[in-house]
Amino acid sequence: MIPIFDSKRQYQEIGADIEKAVCEVLRSGAYILGNNTKALEKELAEYTGSKYAIGLNSGTDALHLALRALDIGKGDEVILPDFTMIASAYSVCYTGAKPVFVDCDKDTWNIDVTKIEEKITLLLKPEIENLGYELYDIYFVKEVKDYYLKVFIDKNTGISLDDCETVSNAISDILDKEDPIKEQYFLEVSSTGVEKMIRKDKHLKENIGEYITIKLFKPINNFKEYVGKLKSFDDQIITIEVENEELNIERKNISLIKKYYDWNV
Repeated sequence: MIPIFDSKRQYQEIGADIEKAVCEVLRSGAYILGNNTKALEKELAEYTGSKYAIGLNSGTDALHLALRALDIGKGDEVILPDFTMIASAYSVCYTGAKPVFVDCDKDTWNIDVTKIEEKITLLLKPEIENLGYELYDIYFVKEVKDYYLKVFIDKNTGISLDDCETVSNAISDILDKEDPIKEQYFLEVSSTGVEKMIRKDKHLKENIGEYITIKLFKPINNFKEYVGKLKSFDDQIITIEVENEELNIERKNISLIKKYYDWNV
C-alpha cells in the first residue's frame, strides 16, 4: 500500500531544525504565545500581504474566528466542499450556521464552482422571473484578488441600467439573508449583450446551427480564435463548421464561447 504521506522522510530532511526549535522553546518555558508565535505571525502577514496575522491553537478555531469576523451566525448557510475534514463543518456549526456541502472539482478537489452557481441559480431565479426578467446565466469568478458574482439578465425588449438596478436591489436582500458564499465578493448585474456568453450546455443546445466565436488556450492550426457554425457537442468535444469543413475542438482547450454577431451588417 502506498501511504498518503511519509512523515519519516520529511523528518529526515528537516529533523535537525525541528529539534533545535523545540529545544529552544523547552528551555525558554514559553509554551503558549511568546516570541516564536509573534515571529510566525509577522512572517505570515508579510507572506500573505496582510496587515496582521493571528496564530491560533487549531485550524478549527481559525475557521471559526474567520466566520465570526464575517458575522456568520444562526440562519446563515455556509457552502463547504464535500471532500473535507469534519473540522470544516464543526467551525460552521459553532457559529449556529448550517453547513451545506457541494461536490468537488475532480481535478483540484476544491469546491466545484459550478455547483455554487447551481445553488445560487435556484435561490435567485424565482425572484428574477417574478420581476419579469430571464435569468440567463450566473457565474462566480475570481479576478486578480477579488471575487465577483456575475448575474446576467435578459428580456425581449432589452435591458436598461434601471433594470439592472432593480434586479440588483432585489437579489441583494436575498443574498444577504441566505449568505450562500463564504468569500467576500462584488455583485454585478448586467445584460447579456448582443454577443451572449455561452457557458452551459443548455445555451449550446439553443445555438445549434448558429454562428459562434470560440477562443482557445492553445492554438489549433496556428489560430487561437475561430468563428463557425455550431454543429454538435458532447462532454468532451464541440464541433463547428468553418469554411465548409468540420473542426472538432476539445472543451478543455476552450477559454471562451460567445454568440457571433457581424457588426458590419
